[in-house]
Amino acid sequence: MINQLILWTVENGINMIVYWAFMGLAFVIAFIYNVVNCKHFGVSRPKTIGLTLVGFVVSYVWMCFITWIDTGFQTWGGINIVRIFIWVPIIIWPFCKLFKVDWKTWLDFAGPSTLCLIQGVAHFGCAFAGCCHGYRMDNGLYNPTLHYKTFPIQFIEAFVALAIAFFLFIRHKKRNYRVDGTTYSLMMVLFGSTRFFLEFLRDNKKLFLGLSDLAIHAFVMFIVGIAFYFSIKSYEHKHTKKKKTT
Repeated sequence: MINQLILWTVENGINMIVYWAFMGLAFVIAFIYNVVNCKHFGVSRPKTIGLTLVGFVVSYVWMCFITWIDTGFQTWGGINIVRIFIWVPIIIWPFCKLFKVDWKTWLDFAGPSTLCLIQGVAHFGCAFAGCCHGYRMDNGLYNPTLHYKTFPIQFIEAFVALAIAFFLFIRHKKRNYRVDGTTYSLMMVLFGSTRFFLEFLRDNKKLFLGLSDLAIHAFVMFIVGIAFYFSIKSYEHKHTKKKKTT
């Protein structure tokens, strides 16, 4: 049924429109999530709206720049947020100062879910564009670019990203939305580790040892996430201990 739908969009010349529709929907859903969820973390809606929009724009420009470097200064643009996961906390820090929003609060409520929701929803559109595809598979998804069926890695990656977003949401509720700044690092650990292994199911250019550039990005994300998590926990422990002794 999915293949019939993809073929129908190709025959009617709207498969790329569907692709961009999923991209737009992803950003809209992430934006709505932040605006609705900000109340649980004590951040006003005007500040959330401003910070989210600025974060979208600046992160997108940086993503294009990173893609340009990774492709040997040949390609500018594209949607591949995996390349910027480790950079987003740095990118957003000065804007948190500008909007007077606690950086650790943003690391908990807006950053992790925003990126996972965008990745999850947008990736469904990749099946219609024929990008981010898996290896050739007789019973797989029809690829409108290659004109043969491939392993449906786009859907698997989408569901994994959405599952991580859902897990983080449930974690927030169980912790009664307590802020400690560790959610973003936890997201990087979960997303980086799963994406690293999923990259082996994608039919893309391998650099060495069967690793693609995005697999390397995912592995670095995993390592940075672990280091970031323990750095925050260590800082929190020292800060709490200092408060008790004063």
